This record gives sequence, C-alpha cells and structure tokens, in this order.
Amino acid sequence: MFSIEEIRGEPIILFGAGAIGESVYSSLKSLAINITAFADNYISGIQKGTGCTIWSFQQMNLSYSAAAEKSRVQVLITIADPAKSKEVYAQLKNQGYQNVFELEEFIAQLALENVSWDDREMFFDFSLNDWIVEDMAKRWIEEADESVFEFGAGSMHLKTCISESIKYTPYDYIQRYDEVVFCDLNQDIIIPSQCNVSFICAALMYVHDLSKCLSQISECTKKKIIIYYTFTKNTALGRLAGYKNSVQEEKLVSILSKLGWEMTERVLYRRIYAREGIGFLFSKR
Repeated sequence: MFSIEEIRGEPIILFGAGAIGESVYSSLKSLAINITAFADNYISGIQKGTGCTIWSFQQMNLSYSAAAEKSRVQVLITIADPAKSKEVYAQLKNQGYQNVFELEEFIAQLALENVSWDDREMFFDFSLNDWIVEDMAKRWIEEADESVFEFGAGSMHLKTCISESIKYTPYDYIQRYDEVVFCDLNQDIIIPSQCNVSFICAALMYVHDLSKCLSQISECTKKKIIIYYTFTKNTALGRLAGYKNSVQEEKLVSILSKLGWEMTERVLYRRIYAREGIGFLFSKR
C-alpha cells in the first residue's frame, strides 16, 4: 500500500495510450498526480484526448537508460486486453523496470480510502462538463419552466445557459459563491420549497445511497429531473475516480420510475473504455 503523497512528484508512465489510458490519466490528474508520459508499442506522438506525449518503447528506454532511473519510475499498464497486459508486464520486467503494475493491482495498492471530494476538487476542472451542461440546458430547459434547482452546482455554469427570467437556485456542499445554498447529497436534503426542474450534472456518482438521494430530490421537483451520469463497468476505474456507487443505467431508471418519473429522452455524450457519460430527461408521470 502506498499513499498518494508518496507518488506525487515521482515519474509515472502509463503504458498503453488508448481509451483506458486516457481514463486513468484524467482520474490521476484529479488527485494531483502528474503523468510524465504515455508509452506504447505501436504509436508515438501526442495522445489526442489529453495532449500528453506518447513515447515509443525505444524512447522510453532512452529516457530511463540507467538502472537507478528504472528503479524509480512507476509504470502503470493501461491496456484492456489481459493477455497483452501480461505480455507488456514481462517486456518491462525483462528490460529492468522494477515498479511495474497492472491496473487493478495499482489501484488496489493506492490508499484512496481517506481521499475526500475536498482533496479532489482543488485539482478538478469543472469546465470539462460545460459543453454537456450547455447542451442539456438547450435541449430540456425552457423559459416556461420558471424555476430550476441545480444540485452539485460547481462553477454554476448552468446559470449562464438559461434565461434570466428563470429562478435559479444552486445547491452544493461547498459554498464557492455567496448565492450557493449548502446541501450535502450524502445527508438528509432539506429543501423548504419546490421547483419545476432539478438539474444534477456529474454529482450522483459520488452518492452512497442513490435511492434515498433521488427520493428527496423527487419530493421537491414538480416537472422535470435532468441528470448527467457517468456509468462504469470497471469497479477499479470507478474507485480511482472516487465514485461511491456502481449503479448502472437500468438501476437509475428503475429508481426514478418507482418514484413516478418516466425517462423521456436520453443522450450519449461520452464513451471512454468501460465508462459512458449519459444525459437523461425524466418527466413526472
């Protein structure tokens, strides 16, 4: 077991520059763990999704030619195919790299239990989801809706995407702005009034008891619930990203259906390896 503090500042190579590597890169960046480069047996240049350098195996060996350098660098194999992952593990070990980890082994050894959202949010780029917020607002929020509650408001980008005539109330457990109302989605949600639309973008993955949370949001919402949710079928990747539940799409829809909501529209916004980011419009039945 090693702490996040121990590996911050250490050289880290992600071997495998595909979709899974991109996903791991983003999660490690949110923990202020910087990646030195990607490495790959088949491509070199720049990884499009991250802008990070991709070394060929030969370039990697030139950068870490001395035994002392190979004993310090951490190499994380980010290859989806288990057989190819094991081949690369043997390849790296044969070249003298000492700290080589397959993905699940690395995540299992990384001490994540005490990492809170406070730790992650210092390095979290809220603008990553701005284009999704803009698109969902354009699709599903109308001037006639009159009132919107945003749970997990973050930078409050939604406010800039809707009509000024709509009453906007931001809720979050960190009050970054004066108008934000304190609300922890992992505690009892006490909302003294109702709105026509509840908007939750990329927040529900961090909720322990999703049924309880959605039940409370349902009680204060009259017309629409708009959700953006990132689903993952890889529990190790979910743990690395800090997700508190492993709910899949069918379960999310079922929870809201039992509360009297019908999924009326669905948009796939992202698909990276075992993760899918989907936007939903739920309407009151």
